[in-house]
Amino acid sequence: MKKILAIILSMVLIISVCPLGLFSITASAAKSGYYMYEVSNGEATITYCDQSIRGDVIIPSSLGGYPVTSIGDFAFDYCISLESIIIPDSVTSIGERAFNYCYNLTSVTIPDSVTSIGAEAFYYCHSLKSVTIPESITSIEKGTFSSCFNLKSVTIPDSVTSIGEEAFYYCSNLTSVTIPANITSIEEGTFSGCENLTSITIPDGVTSIGENAFSCCERLTSITIPDSVKSIGDYAFTECESLTGVIIPDSVTSIGDNYAFGTKTLLYGYKTCSALVNYAATHYNEVVYIDAPDEESIFSGKIGKNNWSIDKRIGELLITGNGPIIDFTSITPPWDEYSQCITKIVISDGVTSIGDAAFESCYSLKSITIPDSVTSIGDYAFKYCDSLTSITIPNSVTSIGCSAFFGCTSLKSVTIPYGVSYIYSDTFYMNNIENIYIFNKDCYFDYDCGLYYNQTIYGFVGSTAETYAEKIGAGFIDIMTVHTHTWNDNHICTECGTVDYVIGDVDGVEGVTDRDAVYLLYHTFLSDIYPVNQDCDFNGDGEVNDKDAVYLLYHTFLPDLYPIN
Repeated sequence: MKKILAIILSMVLIISVCPLGLFSITASAAKSGYYMYEVSNGEATITYCDQSIRGDVIIPSSLGGYPVTSIGDFAFDYCISLESIIIPDSVTSIGERAFNYCYNLTSVTIPDSVTSIGAEAFYYCHSLKSVTIPESITSIEKGTFSSCFNLKSVTIPDSVTSIGEEAFYYCSNLTSVTIPANITSIEEGTFSGCENLTSITIPDGVTSIGENAFSCCERLTSITIPDSVKSIGDYAFTECESLTGVIIPDSVTSIGDNYAFGTKTLLYGYKTCSALVNYAATHYNEVVYIDAPDEESIFSGKIGKNNWSIDKRIGELLITGNGPIIDFTSITPPWDEYSQCITKIVISDGVTSIGDAAFESCYSLKSITIPDSVTSIGDYAFKYCDSLTSITIPNSVTSIGCSAFFGCTSLKSVTIPYGVSYIYSDTFYMNNIENIYIFNKDCYFDYDCGLYYNQTIYGFVGSTAETYAEKIGAGFIDIMTVHTHTWNDNHICTECGTVDYVIGDVDGVEGVTDRDAVYLLYHTFLSDIYPVNQDCDFNGDGEVNDKDAVYLLYHTFLPDLYPIN
């Protein structure tokens, strides 16, 4: 027994003093600062990052003297206090779920050196607002940006040849996206739940649109399906409530039986398209059979910084671009000669204003889609559009010109967003509006704006809207009896501008002060007596306790060192 013990002790002693290289032992992961990493063939892969990392982070280009070439699977998993990250040029690959659940990550810089991004790499990074994918990427994998709720824009380079299933699933603030020309299929659920996506063009070359590809895109009003498409999957466009019409090309040979389109969507197509004929026989969509496009049915052109096109077969005018729709007080709009057949106008995101008289006397116009990029509506913009039944004026609009809706006799209800501070002369003259909703408490009403005693004005109690209603003898109703707040990321209502709360002002008095820290401390012990209306996990550890009260106290004196979000 003593001999065995002596042998064991001798081996321990030898191992402790001999270099590890004399034995066939693989070195375990090394650690440097926040990072755990592994080295293979002289290159380092980050395998784990301490979840206490916070703020703006620049990933080092080397660790332990080895170049960092890869960010491994789940490397930054649940780094919930990470706000922005810059990836160095040494990195060539980003692993699966590498930044999974980085709730507060708002921006990421991906260098051209990166050639692959793993599946669900940015899954549930719901604060991520924009991302540019480098030209070096050829494939966007499954769920890469899934549930990035605040992602508003994404640049996909032409180098990308495939976009995986659910790649942009429930990116609910995504307003526009350009699909590269080399894509051949739109996979299952790729853009499902992108409820703010207003229009999209599917490039020539795409042969299939997968199941649920665009389902629940509630604000999608326009989509172009090219002649290359052969199949449209189940539920592909279901619950797209704003999609009133779609042209089905003759190339389509298969349409999913399980409601590929919502029942409100009018389908246009050719009698020679057997897939459309069969679909129409078993579903509730109204179908209008049209002639094939020819030189007599489609017209297009350019005006100012914008492009326009009109398809006379379905009466749709589409305006795209990145600038204002110019004023037409001294010139005639190029679509004027087709105005009698225009029933629908779709303005794409990027257009910044609607010029004077832009759509005057479009007598057949029934609906229009105005994007959030538009800030002003000019004089006479919709004058004599007497078939216009509804219009949604986005909250971005701050100015509506005089006579803008003059003679819109079919318009029954209008909502004026809180940014509009003046209703000019004749804005609503000669119409049959029954209800008008005014969200600006100090909105000025011109004496002859076109509102009368037989209408009902909804506004805030004590506002100029209430005063004006009394002046003209119109009915008045407190708008808060019908209004439900929709809060944005800054806790401001997108419709009425009401502030929900200031982050850190847990007692709701005089902004963020040291008293809020004391209040929060009381809340952690007596939550019923000291309630709060916001998330108080200020230190980002996943719990609300006395540590958050201390952190909030530090924040009141050193906000840069102790940020809250």
